[in-house]
Amino acid sequence: MNPAVADLIRELADDRLFDEGVEAARNACVAGASIASAAITAAAWYDNPLTGAPAVAECMARLSGLTFQVEDWVEALQPRSHPETSDPEFTAGFGFVGSAQGEAIIAACARLVQAGDRPGAPRGAFFLEHRRAIEAAAGRLNQAGLAALAFLDCAVERDEAERTFLVCRIETAIAEAQRARSRGLSAFPFFGESYAYEGPRPPERSLDLDALRRRMGLV
Repeated sequence: MNPAVADLIRELADDRLFDEGVEAARNACVAGASIASAAITAAAWYDNPLTGAPAVAECMARLSGLTFQVEDWVEALQPRSHPETSDPEFTAGFGFVGSAQGEAIIAACARLVQAGDRPGAPRGAFFLEHRRAIEAAAGRLNQAGLAALAFLDCAVERDEAERTFLVCRIETAIAEAQRARSRGLSAFPFFGESYAYEGPRPPERSLDLDALRRRMGLV
């Protein structure tokens, strides 16, 4: 495996870059379900066009062949609508991360650019240099965008990049799901701390079963 791709995979496995795919896999297995359940659940999540493997391929397509002119990048990364989602316009590889995770992704990008004594990562370095202008147009770099920059700098073909991203994200999700399964429900975050409701008590009302059945069309 290309050493730079191996570095990317290690960065993506960092718990600061965990996302809904990991959470979904944990939820699937916390009560004792098989790791196959985790794999299926994670694969379904990472097939999404927002932050999943399709976003990696789309981001690579937009960035491939661009000159190193910030105006070209800003134009190429303008948000667009997607036929498979009802979400507002977005840029594949950007957005859908909070500020803390966004900063962790930037730090990962910087480490990938600076890693070892291998040839530099021109797209990663260019993005970091012009990050403010690019993110102002496209949103925060997310995990899929990080992967797209790294794959392009490693000259990885788009199909292989999409496959590698999907496999490594699923593998991480499965490992976390196995951990959740071994710890069991009692250690699951939902049960780790109590919650006290401090709002007003709702008024007590009698239940009119006949009216409820009529509203539901049962009579």
